Amino acid sequence: NHQNNLYILSTAIILLPCIIFYIRRVVRHLSKLTDDGHYNHDELANDFGKLSAASLSFLLLPVSKHSALLSSLNLGEIHVVRMHIYAGTCAIIAGVAHGLYYTWIWIVMDGYTYRDIFPGAECFQKRYDKHCHTKFVNLLGIINGVGFVILGCTALWWVRRHYFNIFYYVHIVLAIALLFGLVMHYNKMIWFIAPSLLS
Repeated sequence: NHQNNLYILSTAIILLPCIIFYIRRVVRHLSKLTDDGHYNHDELANDFGKLSAASLSFLLLPVSKHSALLSSLNLGEIHVVRMHIYAGTCAIIAGVAHGLYYTWIWIVMDGYTYRDIFPGAECFQKRYDKHCHTKFVNLLGIINGVGFVILGCTALWWVRRHYFNIFYYVHIVLAIALLFGLVMHYNKMIWFIAPSLLS
């Protein structure tokens, strides 16, 4: 019964607002077709990214020592960790879905090759332009996606149970690296991460 209460509380506080935010964005984008009568897949792929960002808004709220959320709800450590796990899982799954959706768009719909997606030698010269910027954003997205997967794999229960030090150090190092990587991938991400950092 206590475990069920944890799941209900975590769902209500963490997952429910994020999922409602995501559904409203998807419904809005599904109602708008492009000029040729198709869905705007870039917007739909970005909706997964925004779901990940919304989850990151809650990620550190539960585990911060002086959180107003914890004080107002009088939550114990077990509740707090469960909420952190829910927010992190949602962020990782949505972030990876965002990247896979874009990969599908690039390969299947647009027929892009490696050179069309990632920065080449010309982007490291003075002729840096909008196309180079987009390619660097793509590269950062791939790096962040790999970081998310590693973070998620090392945070699995079995790894935490048997190799806590690996889990702990990877968690700290990748969390800091992902903070910078995500902000460089999408500069407005700082507004999503700020509630967690400033709590």
